[in-house]
Amino acid sequence: MRTAIEVPTSAPNIVINADPTPIRFWPAKDAEIKIVAVLPYDKKQILKLLPNKKANITIRNFHKTVAQIRKELKIKDGGDSFLFFTTNIHNKFICMYCKKL
Repeated sequence: MRTAIEVPTSAPNIVINADPTPIRFWPAKDAEIKIVAVLPYDKKQILKLLPNKKANITIRNFHKTVAQIRKELKIKDGGDSFLFFTTNIHNKFICMYCKKL
């Protein structure tokens, strides 16, 4: 059984989540993904979720580039994990950890 988790609304100019209702699945490129966790931008918390250090990374309204994040976290491109880095409505940097279905 699939369940939804509450996702905090992103900053007003971000299209990621304009509706405050929970999101179950997210259409991405050629795959459907599920939001597993929403974390503060914290290296240790993010790396705990990626034992193989491999993920697809996307940014929206974030202070670093994808290349900078990859270098800082030492994450390779690819796999079934997706990391979406953005800013929430409280101007805090967050990471949404998602998995491919």
